[in-house]
This record gives sequence, structure tokens and C-alpha cells, in this order.
Amino acid sequence: MNVILHVGPGKTGSSAIQKWLNEHSDTLLSEGVFYPEHSLDENGVSSGNALSIFEYDSKGQLHFSESKAKFLLENARAKQCHTLLLSSEAFIARFEPVLHFFDRCKVIFYLRNPVECAESLYNQSVKRHYNCNTIQVPSEVSFSRLLKLSQTIKNKKDGQLSVRLYGARFFNGGNIIRDFTSTIGLTANMDGYDKQINGSYSFPALEFKRWFNLVPISAVHHRLDRFLQQYCGKTEQFSLYTKKQYEEFKALSINALEDLFKNIGVEGDKQFLEEVKQSSQARVFEQGLGKDCLTDLVQKIKSEDKHLYSELSQIALSSAHPDLRDGVIGKAFSGVRNPLGRKLRPVSLSFRKKLTVTDCFSSVPVSVVSKEHLQWIRDKLKLANNIDDGILLRDFALFHEELGNIDMAYYFMREARRYRPHGVIILGKLKEYSDSLYSKQM
Repeated sequence: MNVILHVGPGKTGSSAIQKWLNEHSDTLLSEGVFYPEHSLDENGVSSGNALSIFEYDSKGQLHFSESKAKFLLENARAKQCHTLLLSSEAFIARFEPVLHFFDRCKVIFYLRNPVECAESLYNQSVKRHYNCNTIQVPSEVSFSRLLKLSQTIKNKKDGQLSVRLYGARFFNGGNIIRDFTSTIGLTANMDGYDKQINGSYSFPALEFKRWFNLVPISAVHHRLDRFLQQYCGKTEQFSLYTKKQYEEFKALSINALEDLFKNIGVEGDKQFLEEVKQSSQARVFEQGLGKDCLTDLVQKIKSEDKHLYSELSQIALSSAHPDLRDGVIGKAFSGVRNPLGRKLRPVSLSFRKKLTVTDCFSSVPVSVVSKEHLQWIRDKLKLANNIDDGILLRDFALFHEELGNIDMAYYFMREARRYRPHGVIILGKLKEYSDSLYSKQM
């Protein structure tokens, strides 16, 4: 049985490849290629076949599963296929046990301009991995995994490495799907297929998401990502590096590529290197949100998704993070009327300061928080009665989360749910706290 292993790496079109393969599994079968199906999210993104041959241990670490791999081979033979095709970016960090298990294995690796790749990886970390930090220029350009992969395959009797160059100029057929299918020997008709998967955010969208990453509530961020994916704003192509950073990192990348091509023979390497040398920086933007672009984005959310706007308003105005609450985003939402009809009354900074000096909740109460108890708290902290009970308890929870008291945070968020049983933020945080407390017990 022939095995083809596509290892990515990240930001080289893997999502588009995997989506096409998943949607055309019958076409692949007709040509004798078995591609195990996998789930896709609503953006067409997945982890590919990672869990087809790997499994998680009790600590959440991936380990190669010989039993799963044997099952795939048996399944491929039962379908009368001559090739098993697997694709996942997770493979590039775990290829050794895979190559050790499979006899005849061809590995496909896409090589992208490191300058483009670094910025794209940062943007992805903001989009999907709750990165709140500004971009940092890598101190080095390393191809250690590719070099190790190359050496491992050289030591393997029936191994083959195909390094494909990433970019429209280098794709066979003009796009990555045609390039990939031709690389694995498919004859499928690709006319008319030119879909973009996991497209980039605009600059305002990226910065907006970065600030809201300070409050990582998965349910809200899932909806926010879906909205921002469609929001173009006024700019599309942009760079976050300064001109000096860009030129220095470009020079570093060129040196690293020259060293790489001395060790690995890649068809088209001279043309690729020349394109990197001739590449120019996109329009430079300094990270931070200006009032105009922020207003446009907030108004867009308000007009197109009122529930998302309501949730983001509550997060911005009552966040435990002053950078979000008291910054440009908090000010953009401050004083606005909730589109669902309720005036938002966030708990103030002075309220949080009062919390630091009170012993109202120095330990977890043994009973539920009653209306009388809440009123006693209001009197003790000199709080107005116009703050919603559920919001009040929610902010007690967020305050304790900020202090690292997850037990207390869970208790108050649980009590907040009694007053706001359908609160998206409350339900999301309860799951987050529960997962955290469970992991501590393991």
C-alpha cells in the first residue's frame, strides 16, 4: 500500500486542500485513493486526519496509534485502493512514528516565504488562539523540522520527500488545489475550483479581535470570528512590521533559504529565492484602533448582529481588564443603548476597588446568594440598586478570576446563572471555570 502524507505546515493552504479532499472523497476513491473523512467547521477549517492515526492521552497529548493506522490500511484495501492519503499540519511535529510505521511513504511539504508566513501565523494566533499581544519579529528563521524530515526520509528505504513552493507563480495549474492534486497524480477535472478557505481579517477586524481576546469566552468569540471573517473594512493587505523590521527579517529569511537549498534540492529554488528578494512590504499599519475605523466596525456589528453587539457591549463595559474596559473599545460602547432594549449599566472601576478592601465574600458561602444577601452587599459597598443582580454576581466572579480564585469565581458565576439563566457570558465562563477546576483534580 502506498501512503501519501501531507504535513502542511501552517499557513500554506492546508485548510483549502483538506476541504477539497474531504468533499471529493468519492472522486479520490474512483482513482484508487482512500482519504479518511473528517469534520469541518463552518469556515471550512479542520485539523485534517490528525485523529485518524493519533489519539489523545490523559494529559491531552497526541500519540501515534498503531491500531488506528492498521485499521486505515485494512479499510483502504477493503475499498480496493492502492493509496492511503492523509493530511494534517499536526504531522510535521510528529512524523517520525508515522514514517516508521508505514513502508512506502511520500511526504508533501509546502514552503512559503518566511516573511509572509510569520505575519500570517501571528494573525492566525489572534483570530483563533486568543493572542492579546502585539506582533514580535522572530529572532531567527529555522527550517529544522524540514531538515529533520529530509534526513529521516533519506534514511528510509522507500521514502520520498516532495517540497512544493507556495505561491501562485509556483503552483502547477495556478492554484494550490491543482498543484496538490497533480503532485499526488490525480487526473480529476479542477476547472472552476478557486475557493478561499480561512481568509484573512482586515486590519480593524484583527485589532478588534485582539482586544476582545482579553476575555476568552469561546461562545462569543466563535460568533465574533464568523462576523469578522466577512468584514472587509477599508483595508485588506497590510503589514504590522515597521519598515526596518521588515527589511531585517527579509534579509534573515534570504540567508536561511540559501542555507536550506544547499542541503535540500528543490525544483525552482532559484526562482523562489529571487521572488523573496524582490518582494515588497504591504502598507504598514501600527497596531491600535483609531476612532473612525472602530466606529465603522462597531456600527456594522450593531446593524447586522444585534445579539452579538449586545454581548460585546456587556463584555467591554464590565470587563475585569481595564485595558479593554477603559480603553478605546470600552469608550466606543460606553453609554450606548443596548439594541435589545436594556440600558447597559456596567459595574464601575470604583466598585472593583471597593471589592479589594471588603470581606463580603472572603470565603465561599455555604448557601445560595439570596436577594436579602445581595441587598446587604449593596449596602455594605454603597452600591446603587440599578445594577442588575446577575451582572453584579457575574462581576464578583470576574473579579475573583482576575485574582486567580477560580473556586470563588465558579461559585459566583453559578449564582449569577440563577438570575440570568440564559446569559451567554455567564454560561461560557461557567464551562471555562468547570474545565479548569476539573483539570486540577486530574
